[in-house]
Amino acid sequence: MHVLPRHKPHERIDEVPGVVTLVIVPAYDPIHPNEPIPDQIMLRRVCEELELRRLVTTELYVTPPQYVPLWVSVAFEIEAGYGFETVHRWLELAIRQYLAPLPPYGPAGQGWPFGRAVSAADVEAAVLKVEGIRLVSEVLLEGDEIDATGKPTTRSGKIRLHKWQLPVLRGVQISEAENAEPIEREEPAAGGDPGQFPVPVEREEC
Repeated sequence: MHVLPRHKPHERIDEVPGVVTLVIVPAYDPIHPNEPIPDQIMLRRVCEELELRRLVTTELYVTPPQYVPLWVSVAFEIEAGYGFETVHRWLELAIRQYLAPLPPYGPAGQGWPFGRAVSAADVEAAVLKVEGIRLVSEVLLEGDEIDATGKPTTRSGKIRLHKWQLPVLRGVQISEAENAEPIEREEPAAGGDPGQFPVPVEREEC
């Protein structure tokens, strides 16, 4: 649970007296494992619990996080004695865990912090910890920054997040250094895996 004091989520306005917004990230979501989203039942239960403790003058909102999609491309040189496919799996897992929203993953083991920007240097830091990598020759990062109005803008190198946002990795390209390629973004296909892409959840107002 992430608390945003004096923030009104409908208009994305700050410094509103008497308003508190809680952003809920469920500890387990089998439908959306990469971007956990609370359903209406969970939001309603949180509202009911907090309503008993809420001051009469407090305007309380309970909402899901907003996920910002990212795409990553990594080219590296492999250590002698390691297989590319094995290191490929380790590397992709390391990046996904580093950007994950929940403990025990994230940069400090507490999940990725709300509002913290993601940079290519962050991804490289995760990559360098993977066994079997001798040298990282290229790390490319691309994402869709989403402003307070919901408008996405494609950025490269560093993706800024608002305090109600978390990153979600939508695609990873991994290659050996001599075969490096630019990022190819793949969008959700009709009938695709629902665990990889978010389903909008309406905000709940207590």
